[in-house]
Amino acid sequence: MRFLIIALVLCAGVLRAEHEPLVDSAVFPLPEELEPNVAFWKKVYGEWSTRQVALFDGEDLRLIYKVIDVAPLGGRVNGLTRDRTIERERKELIGVLQTLDHLRPKSSEGLTEEQREVFLSLQNIERDDKYQRTDSIRSQNGLKDSFEHGYFLSGVYEKEIKHRLEVAGLPKELIAIVFVESLFYPSSHSKAGAKGIWQFMRGTAKEFMHVNNLVDERLDPVLATEAAIAYFKQAKDILGQWPLVITSYNYGRAGMNRAVNQVGSSDFVDILSQYDHQHFRFASRNYYAEFLAALDVYGNAHVLFPDVKPAPHWDYEVVTLPHPAFVSDLLKTRAIDEEWLRRYNPALTPLALRGREVLPTGFTLRVPKDSTEKFFLRLHDVSEARKSIAANHIRARFRANGRQSIFDIARTYDVLTDQ
Repeated sequence: MRFLIIALVLCAGVLRAEHEPLVDSAVFPLPEELEPNVAFWKKVYGEWSTRQVALFDGEDLRLIYKVIDVAPLGGRVNGLTRDRTIERERKELIGVLQTLDHLRPKSSEGLTEEQREVFLSLQNIERDDKYQRTDSIRSQNGLKDSFEHGYFLSGVYEKEIKHRLEVAGLPKELIAIVFVESLFYPSSHSKAGAKGIWQFMRGTAKEFMHVNNLVDERLDPVLATEAAIAYFKQAKDILGQWPLVITSYNYGRAGMNRAVNQVGSSDFVDILSQYDHQHFRFASRNYYAEFLAALDVYGNAHVLFPDVKPAPHWDYEVVTLPHPAFVSDLLKTRAIDEEWLRRYNPALTPLALRGREVLPTGFTLRVPKDSTEKFFLRLHDVSEARKSIAANHIRARFRANGRQSIFDIARTYDVLTDQ
């Protein structure tokens, strides 16, 4: 019996080690007040699938009333869409809560199946109004299967993103923000217009990278990572504390700075409890908790998703164009295959890919590993006539008045310079 107990203790130790969170509490603190929120988002990322929706209290995430099954995106179950199912369940839940508030049961005995489910979900919650908070009911889709696929996709970029964060002197754990923002889907687009794995809005992006007719660097995971690094450094200098910096990625630097000044404290819990602004709502208030939850699920992905092996890391070389070139000429001479061009250079816009914009001298491209020599060898096949047409195309785009520097022009038209 003694040996059995020792074995169980050792096994428990192994399990704790396997589930050891990736969070450095000295850098990314988890205040006691945020523990229920982090626990909730860990369920979203690591327990509930996209075919499940949780109905919960948006102001107290301990109150998870029920988890319902819904149709797949675009589908129907029993003739109902996802939205119709959620709305029907929400109305039924309100009725159940009103009944429980009237009955104030001490046990589940005598309750209907629906009433029992909600009663059992809330029985350990000590607040008198737990059955009365019908105005705070929200719904949240599970994301476990999406996170699982994101974990697979992360293998392509993980090594490079972490390396660049560390070289910049930033915590490599910031990579978890990518899971919160896009789940590592490279071509992610939000309804608000954010793009790429770091989900930069166009206005914010143009502060840190190029977004123009030639390239949209938001769609390039490496270039967008460099922009995110620049953002984090700037925000850290302004806000100081990582919970504030991370929340600012959703709410904005100016917004978080305003919160600090209004509350008179940079303590994140103080801001959550005291700061009131019409735009500082559920998403912003939960962003740091989502980050901590995503970081934990990511750190334990090998346990949560044991059958998933991250995709191979992309391996490439960088070449610099010695002269202007149309993409069509690069493809025609087979300097690079179109599939590889798109895969390794996702920032190129449709205009560039269709030959409406010219890649200028000094433009860098990624090519497959060990193909640099082949690239330049075949680039020699581009005729002088085509080089001349490409160069004239660039010169024709703007005629200087003699008083502007190349940097003035580049800034005005948001283009790259050759210098």
